[in-house]
Amino acid sequence: DGGPFKGHPLCEFCNVRVFDDNALWTHLRRQHFSCHVCERLRGTTSEFFNDYEELENHFRAEHFLCEEPECLAKKFTVFPTELELKAHCSQIHLSNAPRSRRNVPLPVHFITFHRPETAATQMRRGTGN
Repeated sequence: DGGPFKGHPLCEFCNVRVFDDNALWTHLRRQHFSCHVCERLRGTTSEFFNDYEELENHFRAEHFLCEEPECLAKKFTVFPTELELKAHCSQIHLSNAPRSRRNVPLPVHFITFHRPETAATQMRRGTGN
């Protein structure tokens, strides 16, 4: 029996062995990628991606990635909600756009309701008995 030692941890992305779990954690943080949105939402880092391309695919699948060319070039411009992405786009991308592009109508839905008139309201209007 060799005891509890199971061997040095292996980075499954690059097939490199490191001394211990702390060294593996350091390696993953320095050489690979984690999702800052998931970290913020979950409060922990437990998922890593081999390279930025894999992380970007995760952003598209799980979050709201800004697809504007300048943000794609900068990288990491991703949001947890569609509302935050829209706010970003209106502040960053539409603020520099020509006026014709800035004046994009946003759909607004109003819900109206009518209260039944009370006897007192009918009396004031002169329509009551």
